[in-house]
Amino acid sequence: TFPLRWLRANCPCATCREERRSAALETDLLKLSTGPLPSTQIASAELVGNYAIRLRWTDGHDAGIYAFTVLRDSCPCADCHPAGPPETLVA
Repeated sequence: TFPLRWLRANCPCATCREERRSAALETDLLKLSTGPLPSTQIASAELVGNYAIRLRWTDGHDAGIYAFTVLRDSCPCADCHPAGPPETLVA
């Protein structure tokens, strides 16, 4: 089971990946966001072929396609990762 907050924070779409990359490079100690927090509620989900799932969040964001292989490698359960869950998607 994946926490919804974790899935949204690790959205694999290009926009979200770039936002995370930019935030990691940010040198300011405090950067205030003027936008709303991303939704962590799923409005719907649909299969993408036989290899992935697309989540549509209640704020309308639906660009992330979560590949099943990546989700499996990123599984946060103790059986898959005895040392603790990964912080980000394992790509």
